[in-house]
Amino acid sequence: SLGMTFYYLVTGIVPFDVSDPSKIIHSHIARYPASPSEIKQGIPEAISNIIMKLIAKEASDRYQSSKGLLSDLMKCEEQLASYGRIEDFALGTQDFSRELLISQKLYGREDQIREIIKSFDECGPDRKDIYFISGPQGLGKSFMLKEIRRMISQKGGRAIQGKFTAEKSHVPYYGIASALEQAVETLLCSSDEELQTWKSKIQNTIGPNILAIEPIIPAVSRITDQKTPLPKLGPEESRNRFLLTLTSFFKIFCQEFSPMVLQLDNLHLADEASIQLLGQIITDTDSNNLLFIGSFDYQSGHEKDNILAKLSQLRSSGIPFREIELKPIPPDLIAQLVEDTLLCNRADAEEFSKILIEKTGGNLFFIKQFLRKLYDDDLLKVTKSEESRSGWRIDFETIRQQELTDNMVSMLLTNLELLPDSTTSVLKIAACIGDEFTAAQIANISHLKEDEIAKQLEPALKRKILGIVEIPNQPSIDSNRYQYSFAHPKIADSLLGILGDDEAQGLHLKIGRYYATLIEHSSTSENLFQVAYHLNKAISKIKKPEDLFFLATINHQSGLQAMQSHAYDLAINYFSHAKGLLSESDWSKNYDLCYSVLYNLAEAYFLDFDFDNMEVMISLLLERASTLEEKTNVKGLKMQALVAHNRMVEATKLGIDLLNDLKLPLPQ
Repeated sequence: SLGMTFYYLVTGIVPFDVSDPSKIIHSHIARYPASPSEIKQGIPEAISNIIMKLIAKEASDRYQSSKGLLSDLMKCEEQLASYGRIEDFALGTQDFSRELLISQKLYGREDQIREIIKSFDECGPDRKDIYFISGPQGLGKSFMLKEIRRMISQKGGRAIQGKFTAEKSHVPYYGIASALEQAVETLLCSSDEELQTWKSKIQNTIGPNILAIEPIIPAVSRITDQKTPLPKLGPEESRNRFLLTLTSFFKIFCQEFSPMVLQLDNLHLADEASIQLLGQIITDTDSNNLLFIGSFDYQSGHEKDNILAKLSQLRSSGIPFREIELKPIPPDLIAQLVEDTLLCNRADAEEFSKILIEKTGGNLFFIKQFLRKLYDDDLLKVTKSEESRSGWRIDFETIRQQELTDNMVSMLLTNLELLPDSTTSVLKIAACIGDEFTAAQIANISHLKEDEIAKQLEPALKRKILGIVEIPNQPSIDSNRYQYSFAHPKIADSLLGILGDDEAQGLHLKIGRYYATLIEHSSTSENLFQVAYHLNKAISKIKKPEDLFFLATINHQSGLQAMQSHAYDLAINYFSHAKGLLSESDWSKNYDLCYSVLYNLAEAYFLDFDFDNMEVMISLLLERASTLEEKTNVKGLKMQALVAHNRMVEATKLGIDLLNDLKLPLPQ
């Protein structure tokens, strides 16, 4: 903000003269403003360069200390006083921070990025490209993908991103839905004229069927005037309508974006329904002008093979795909990272890089964690003389004697132990919430004030255990506008490992009850799934019959919502939980719920092609069904299964029995 202030003071204008909020965000992320000396004649090049350094996109390219900035400004003042003019000079010679600031540059991924950007440039109406980026955790996939998005945005393209997480695996199509929700939110930030154009395209292409995808993309309700509920269809017809609507919706973005870039992270955590839906979307022959980038982690060759088998539907579609497998960066680039971070000579950087490779196996994330540990242990020190930028002294001998770490988790645990207890307590709650969280969520669960939470999280931010971003399109007074995220999934895993089962279940109970208060005021299905997820995790803490019954109803509602989204594997999970929570006495006290759980579980098994388990549920239903209508529905479901199995004689006999039940006999 100081750089932007200086920019306005010397030029009289702001760097980006746009009023559209989405374009302002895009400009600050991707565009480079003209330098002050280009805008206004007579501004010394040195002053212009200082301002451009202050507003550089990459944090590592900006001033690292106020001393460095003050030193350069004083040079300008001295030149002006002595010579009446300011000559250009090398900036930042005294810019040195006493804090360890690890270089945020991208190392060793330039060729892969160049290949993907080339595909972006060549993608068009008759072409689509699919990339899978894989490798063990900690090799810089996320950083690489972030750079790809930045470069695409710089070229005027739009990339939408979704991420699958273990904590949201219970939410149908979470990664895909969050990416498309992001696209809709971007549209809603457009000018009124542009938004109206989009609404017309969606109405003309999809019409009222847009409501079919509202369960997974709630924001679509804000870009349509359609309010009349859609006609109810059978399960298969409803699923076909859902898929057709979603692919048509996606196709509109492919036609209008240049091209459409869809990035999905953590495909190894995607549920089966998401993989099938993704296959439907990206293999659609009309959805060209598409660049798809999927990433996944693996820790062994066997694990990689299992993930690729899971993604076989995408890989066997006949559409060319390219796989980029990331390897640890080479020693010379690790040496460059050391040189850029510690501002040391090349010989020291190369010697230190050999130690880092020995200790960490060359894993980039692990290297950065190890550097921070050495700094905390006082094995990287600022020298007393600060006449130059080379102010770090490396204690080579002591570092060599450091014990080898068994694995990344033990290193993370060591780093977590250095945090204050109050910080660790907040992080434990956060780990139970998931990879991403807000201070407001923690406040509602812990009963701490938000400013207290922000203060307690500062040590974790300083150590780069957490990251923080401002959420676009949120009001400036909204307490949820800043989102924290763990720098690596292993950090959250390590925190969960510290928690005992009893403490973890207690936290999940609090989190589930917090989300339960949200569903009272919001119809968002994600909150419903969150209640079910967290309370199911805390099942041993729930004792009262009324609380168990409440959880059964929550699982039942979640199952119905999953069925509406055609995520049948998730629906089976929710209905099974509900069934397990209902007792024999509930069949007399809460018959309608018990029957609905069993019937919908049977139907979900049928739609998921699990006919054996469906048969078990149907047998139970026929024993329990109390009305002719219920028995008719159950037998009708069984008939559909027999037809699906091509057992036509049995289906016909069952149909005749059913007609006899209805007093509509047919001759044999």
